[in-house]
Order: sequence, then structure tokens, then C-alpha cells
Amino acid sequence: MIRRLSALALVVGALGCESPRTQIMIGLATDMQAPDAFDRVELVAVRAKDGFEEVRIDWTITGDRDEPFNLPGSFGLYSSGDESKVKLELTGYRGANAVVSRRAVLNFVDEKTLFIRMGLTASCVQRTDCTPSQSCVEGVCRDTTINEEQLPDFEEELIETVTCTGAVQYIHTATGAPLAASPDAENCPVDQCFEGVCYKPPPAPEAGTRTVTGEEFTTFVRTSGTTNVPADLSQFAPEILVQEGSAFRTLTGSGTAAGTFQISDVPNGPYYLKVGTAQSPTYYVTSSSTIDLTSARTGKPATTAPALPSSISLDVTNLASWADGDVLEAYSSDADTWWFDLSETMDTGGTPLHPITDGTTSLSNYTITTQEALTSSSDPARLIQNDDFAVVQLTQKTNGDGVPYRAATRFFQATPFTQTDGGTAVVNGTFIDVGQTTMADIDMRTSAWAAAAGFDGTHAMALHPQSTEFSDPSFPGLQGTDFTIHAVVGGPNYGHVGATADFLFAKNPSSTEDVMLRGLQFGTPHTGGMWATIFTAGQSWRVSYQLPGTTVATSLFVRMTREGLISQLTGPIGPLVGPVRAPKIGGADLFQSQTGVGLTPTLAWTTPAIGKPSEYIVGVYRLAVSGTATTSTRVATIRTTATSVTIPPGVLAPTTSYAFSINAATTPNPAAPLRQTFPYGSANIASGIIVP
Repeated sequence: MIRRLSALALVVGALGCESPRTQIMIGLATDMQAPDAFDRVELVAVRAKDGFEEVRIDWTITGDRDEPFNLPGSFGLYSSGDESKVKLELTGYRGANAVVSRRAVLNFVDEKTLFIRMGLTASCVQRTDCTPSQSCVEGVCRDTTINEEQLPDFEEELIETVTCTGAVQYIHTATGAPLAASPDAENCPVDQCFEGVCYKPPPAPEAGTRTVTGEEFTTFVRTSGTTNVPADLSQFAPEILVQEGSAFRTLTGSGTAAGTFQISDVPNGPYYLKVGTAQSPTYYVTSSSTIDLTSARTGKPATTAPALPSSISLDVTNLASWADGDVLEAYSSDADTWWFDLSETMDTGGTPLHPITDGTTSLSNYTITTQEALTSSSDPARLIQNDDFAVVQLTQKTNGDGVPYRAATRFFQATPFTQTDGGTAVVNGTFIDVGQTTMADIDMRTSAWAAAAGFDGTHAMALHPQSTEFSDPSFPGLQGTDFTIHAVVGGPNYGHVGATADFLFAKNPSSTEDVMLRGLQFGTPHTGGMWATIFTAGQSWRVSYQLPGTTVATSLFVRMTREGLISQLTGPIGPLVGPVRAPKIGGADLFQSQTGVGLTPTLAWTTPAIGKPSEYIVGVYRLAVSGTATTSTRVATIRTTATSVTIPPGVLAPTTSYAFSINAATTPNPAAPLRQTFPYGSANIASGIIVP
């Protein structure tokens, strides 16, 4: 362990002996094995006022329990008051190469010894998308400035103990064992948990106003790297809505082409930041003076949607002998263009567009169109322009217990090519075998999922009393808990930012009983680099809405989901977070259809019985009649960390029908709500039909 204050300490200014020391104790920790991931750490501390370097020290991390220099450890800074602010940078090196870093800026507090942990985590390795004023913290970009008023007072046990449970499990590099948790770690509010340390509550806002600033850019993630593109906000008029009693006051700001914006004279305290389109705005309910609306998505910035029917003709040999139940997928992650379950894609009359006959061992003139492809967003599919392109065959299998599953058995990676608008690109090649080198035993705790959903044998009562199970068409007749292993572009750093390359589909055939899915064999064509292998588990249900005079209903899907890196696939697989409880609208049961709730009703709920969501996402859907069908259109999204929210004016219209959803999610950083990381959990509910 790194030596403590007595041996390694930075003296900032002269030491004083007549009063308690003014100190900062820095805890150093990681969730990565050393020396495999990094073998040396360096800490640099400089004075904020002039950049003078006060100390630069490093330690070799051996991973050997008999050596003194391992993590967790600590380092002490203390001052007589001559200096008030210090900048810290902690870096992990592998040889001469920097692997991961963490930066922080904070003030000393007179006669206080405070504790801050700085973590070097796997989810921050090689991150390039944080701004200069930010640092990657547990997989998300956070402001480097620390509010010292929230730091806990130093106690010796804080160095090797976590006092809250978050997304990262810090370890002892000498043994690999996780740091012990304090007895009250589970009681720490999620918005006060940082790097395994429970911070003090933020101070109450003072009276007065401030200028709210923010930025928005998109990190486009490809297998070859990332590109940051700022949003052009020069024509964007960001708005802040301040709730004053039952009314809202609107403040308008200004934006720039560099992706920044500001709104002046915003009262201290919570407000609603309105962004997005007029047809479907998003409201962020926050008290922060700085808003990070940066996000990541799969693909590259410059892509083109075809104006004319455009296709790809596949001539690829060495297909595994095709059998009923097999699945064919194709994708270009660079173009963010994806084709799923090609052999089952139907035309408007219900006829398969791309059938494959049983026993087929090659694809000949197998033509797919860009127009039928999907993307990770609402954008149309894009043409492939000197981009990657791959095809995967998933073969139907059964394990030793007779449970069906599908696994990737053939993989074809094409040489990059370019489509022309209205043309047909001919692609030739040979599938390669995907070695079934990985075997997994999945402990599927379906009973825990069923309990969280309030499943009564027919309905998921906790999600909606009239919900019905969604039967996955990939597994006709099977319901229960689904389990998928797939690859996402971006490695472990960006979360689930787009569509995925799928390697394995499995499903517990029971809706309520636990099962060990033994001996699931699969391979992973994409590994390392900018791909990360992840797992997803969950249950899906649907809630139907049908307005008078229609014969076709519309549906909202309610789902509980758990995602994580394949390395996090340990132990029983149950829900990471459950649904909100006792949802109300204007004090009435949100599950029941309501009329006369008003144009700005308040939704309220209690926290889930399982897990600790860091954010709640409220969706507002307008229900309408189109011919003989009921339709639903999302007209607003509201994101909040609180357990109640008022619908802002302008969202609801009189005599119109609506449905609401409330999603409890483990978004890692509410101050940067569009950033994701692993693990991730969510659970959402749906309302009855609501009429203002």
C-alpha cells in the first residue's frame, strides 16, 4: 500500500503547530488489476493560482502482496493557509504509456482534514471526449472542480473502505479482492455517491440569480476512433422555465456555433432547461449552474441517406447449413446501418423478402436494400461509403437441458466498399467459422424479475395492471426473461450508444421460475479495440391503448433491463433496479384512466424497492386516431432526479388523450444525463389514458 501521510506528504506553505492542520487526504484506488492494466501511478499537484508544480511523485504498482506499493493508498497535502486551491492529476501508466487519468481541482478548508478519493477505472481508459474543464470519473465526464463543502472529514478507514455503492467495484491490487463496504454504504443517496465515497449533502442555494451555462456536442464512435462534433446552437434559443407556485416563468438565452449556450438571471434553485425540437422537447429538471448535454452515438459524422432504392448483393460461401430457427444479421457500424433477422423480414403483405431454404450453404445474389435497414436513432439508414460491413449467422442450438438458444457460428467481414445512390454493390467472400470457445452458465433469477414486476400470472402489476407479456418473435411461444450477449462499438467507455452485433440469444422458458442456463457455447467475432462484449438481460411487457372509434390499438412497451460488460457477468442475474412505486397524477392513481387533471398536472412516485436509480425519465405520449387505428407520438421528455415533476405548460392540449411513462434508470451522472456507462439498469411503467 502507498505509504501514508507520515512518509509521503506535500507541504503547501509553512506548517503551523498552534492549530489543527488544514489538510486534504487523497485516497488512490482502482478497479483494474495491476500490473496487467497499469504498472505505475503518478500524482502531480500544482497551485491553481499560478500553475507552480508543488510535487510530482510516482510509485510502481507490482500487484505483489509482499510489496508495499499497491492500491488502495493515500497521500496527504496540507497548508498553513497561504494556498487555498490546488489542482491534482493522477495518471496510471503501462511502461511509458499513459493509460488512464483522473483530475480534480479543490480548495483547502481552514483547520479541516478532508478526504477525496481519486479512482483510476477501466471505464476511463483512453477517453478523449471530456472537455478541458472535465475529467473522466467512473466512465462519465464530470467537472474537475470539487465542492469541498461536500467532502467528508478524513478518517483512516476511508482509505480501504467504500461508504457508498456505485457503478465501480474498487479492488486491492495485491489480491483482487473488493474493498470492504461500510455498514451504512447502502443508505447513501445516489447523488452523493462519488468514487465509493458518500459526500455530504450540497449546501442549500442562496437567494439571488446566476448565469447558467452549458455545452452540447456529439462524440461519434467508430471502430477506428472517435470524432467530437459540436452542435450549432447559433440559431438555438435555449429556454429555462422557473416554477413559481403553480405558474412558470420563461427565460431565454443564446447559443453559439461552438456548441455552448448561456441563460442569464436564473434564480438559484431548481429549474427546467428546455432543449430539442418544438414537436418533442426535452426538459432537464436541475439546480446545476453548468449543464453537460454532450452525448455519444455509433457511426461517423458525414453520412448520406439514399434518395433512390439502393441495395447490396451478397455472394458469400461457407454458410453453415441453414436450418429453421437460424438468424442472419448484417451491419455497417461506421455508417450506423443495421439489418436484423433478414430471413424473417416481411413485405407489407407478410411475404418474406429474403427467405433462406433449409440446407443452404451459401448466399448467391442475396440482395438487401438500405431502405429496409435500421439505425441507432430515428434517422434513416445511410449508404455505406468506404465503411466496414459484416454479416453474422446465428445458429439455433439447444443446451444439455433442452433449452433453445442461438449463437453466432459464421462471420463475414467485407473489404470496405462504397454504395452509390440507386445502385447495387456486389460483395463477394467467404464466411469464417466462429469458434465456440466460450461457455457460460447463466444463473437466471426469473423469480426476482417476476417479483419486481409484480407478476400475478397474467399481468406485471407493478408496471401496469393491464400489461401483457411480450412474446419475442425470435422465440415463438417462449416468454420470461431474455438474455443476450452482443458487442457494442466504443469499447467499455461509452455505454450502450447504438445498435449491436449479436452473438448469443437465450431465454428462460419460464415466466416465474429460476433456471441455470448451463453450457451455453458461443464465440465473439468482435473483441478488443473499439468493441466491447456486453450482456443484456430483461423482461418486456406491453400496455395497449385504444381510443373510441378505432379497431387497432397502439402499445407502449414497459421493460426492466440490466446491462453490463461481459466481465461483470458474475453471480445471479436479477434486476439492477426496479420500477417506481405508487405513481400518482394530481394525487390520483396514475395506472387508472383519468380526466380533468389540468394542463400542468404533477406526477409523483416513491422510489423503487430494488436498486437506487440516479434519474427518472418521464415520457409524454399523445394518443390520436388515424383511420381505424389508435396512434401514439412522443411529445415531450422530462428528466429529473426528484420523485415528482410538474408537466410544463405547452406540453398538454385540452381534450386530447395522453399516456405517460416513468423510467427509473441508473444514469451515471445526472449533470451529464446523456452519457452512459456500464453497468446500467432501468425499469419503466406506463399510465392509463389521461385527458387534461
